[in-house]
Amino acid sequence: MDAVRKTRITLRIVSMVLLTILLAVVPPFLTKAPIMNTFYYEDEAQGYAEQYTETLRWSHTGGIAAVFALNLVFFFLNEKKGDSGQVLRRRNRLQWWLNLLVILLALGAMIGLRIGIDPESWIELYLSIAALDVAIMLLPYYLFVLLAFYFWYFCMNAAPATNCALRDPLARKIDNGIKRAAQTR
Repeated sequence: MDAVRKTRITLRIVSMVLLTILLAVVPPFLTKAPIMNTFYYEDEAQGYAEQYTETLRWSHTGGIAAVFALNLVFFFLNEKKGDSGQVLRRRNRLQWWLNLLVILLALGAMIGLRIGIDPESWIELYLSIAALDVAIMLLPYYLFVLLAFYFWYFCMNAAPATNCALRDPLARKIDNGIKRAAQTR
């Protein structure tokens, strides 16, 4: 394997890892305070709010990590096989469907964990029914779906294997710069 290809692969993997860490860790901390404020200020309600934010944090992180793991497997598979044409197109289509399935399963797990906090009553009993409060409480679900789809887009368009086409303009510019720098040496 030549040095240019190693550099391109390393850059794509590092960018995927950094984006995974950013998308998995930061959003749950940004949504914790607004969610805690939507619950009533009684001790029992605040206890449920704390459990709710903790389970959402871990399920959000797990969902983003699952999307990352799936895309990393396909990245290495595409690098190893080095296919093109219909074979690569079929594998990318499979990756597309599996990404969608993983995101929907992770979203379902996030919704299901809400019942595990208090199986005897709905968690919505501990917050006001104002539309803004309900929207804030559902914010982690929307945020997870948006960030997971963005990460999916990034992995498919900005950090695919070296035998796949780069469809993101910024990634293409960086990749072309690496190739040109290697040619001038």
